Amino acid sequence: MGAHSSGGRALAGFFGLTVLVVLLFGLVALVALRPTDGLAVEALAVPPALAVTPPKPVVAVVLPPSVRPVTIPAATPGPAPTSQPTPTPVSTPSPSPTPIPTPSPTPVPTPTPSPTPAPTPAPTPSPTPAAKFAITWAGELVTRSKNGQGVRCSQITVTAVGGFTTNGAGGTVSYQWVRVDSQGNRTNGASGTVYVAAGDKNVHGVTSDVFSPVHSGSDQLVFSSPAYSVPAQSWTCSG
Repeated sequence: MGAHSSGGRALAGFFGLTVLVVLLFGLVALVALRPTDGLAVEALAVPPALAVTPPKPVVAVVLPPSVRPVTIPAATPGPAPTSQPTPTPVSTPSPSPTPIPTPSPTPVPTPTPSPTPAPTPAPTPSPTPAAKFAITWAGELVTRSKNGQGVRCSQITVTAVGGFTTNGAGGTVSYQWVRVDSQGNRTNGASGTVYVAAGDKNVHGVTSDVFSPVHSGSDQLVFSSPAYSVPAQSWTCSG
């Protein structure tokens, strides 16, 4: 900004000096052309119609630079900036999309069927052997009765009764009464068989052994099938 002001002032001073020189040359010319006598004036007289009023003398006034009018030269317009044409964008063709190859479907492997394990046959339970038919209990009772007032063997009657139970397996029971007197004589008494159904565990009676003794002795219930023995019971009498 300061450089521009200094240049303007220098230019104004130059123009002012030029005007002053022109005024001085004009003044010298007027003095040189002034007439020296009347003849000359008349000879040079110009008819009023052709007379031209001389211009008023211009008095040059020298002003100090500080009060001189500063003539700012008109700014010479610089060349208008040429607008550069906006380059037309060249459309870059979009690259054709590379086709994505369709992946071949991976074949699903067929699962190998697992062999069906052969069912393990349940072990055939060994047949429970049928319970062997057996007598679980047996008992007897021997009594005597008088046929008179005495106790002679010929006057009494011996009666033996008995019974048994089984395990319920079912079967046939065979029994025999066996008498033995005080003389060592052995005599078979009543005997028989009893059929017992499976599951039957009830008490079953046997045929009673009734007789008239000859001597004192004992009577015993003996089971032959299933084998089982009952303690013998005795009686007494006089011979």
